[in-house]
Amino acid sequence: MSDVVPMLSFPAKPKPPKKPWTSSMHMGVHMFQDLSQESLEEYKAEFKEYEKAFIKWMNECNEVATLAARMLISRGFPDSGIVRIAGSARNQDLVKILRGCGPMQTSAESLWVAEEERWLRESVCRENENKSIRDKTALRDRAIKFLLERGKVYGIDFVAEDAPQKALDIVASEIIDKRSGQWNSFSGQNCEEPCSGWDGIARRCKCGNRRVSWTIEGTFESPSVYGEAY
Repeated sequence: MSDVVPMLSFPAKPKPPKKPWTSSMHMGVHMFQDLSQESLEEYKAEFKEYEKAFIKWMNECNEVATLAARMLISRGFPDSGIVRIAGSARNQDLVKILRGCGPMQTSAESLWVAEEERWLRESVCRENENKSIRDKTALRDRAIKFLLERGKVYGIDFVAEDAPQKALDIVASEIIDKRSGQWNSFSGQNCEEPCSGWDGIARRCKCGNRRVSWTIEGTFESPSVYGEAY
């Protein structure tokens, strides 16, 4: 009675995940549909699981090859008929088993998302630029409304382009009028002797140690007006 010929098989190779977005070229530039930072991070997480599965697959393939080698060694390296590999058209010797029937790919597919990451970065920059433009336009429109309510005449007292600055000048001037004539602390107040601050009118603080002037920042809706030494 002849020996039973063992049947060995390598496990199925894991496949890398598919990208959940589509890509196209427009005038030489990559365009991506359904790509977001969230979908990219999810894809990267799935790819890590694939890499783990690939390592596990390689280890299992090595176990199959090792078992085949042990069978051949135990039977004195016969030419054929002892060890068969699933999916093979004929019996194989050890070298053909490892080279012909074993996995040819010894490393996982590479995670390549450089174009996607660049596209997302540029998309964020574009969105930030667009948001900045929208914010400036909205501020301009509110400033125009503010100036008209203050009795200013469009085209004479101001134009659209300088409306935000004109509105800020008005608000800042009102703040300065309220603070002038009283002692105010100021930025850079490090006088060598006790000093009550700056009155908002003179060029120097009370002790005379520091030159001070008004600094105006922000917008007419959120103004920042303060004395600053220079």
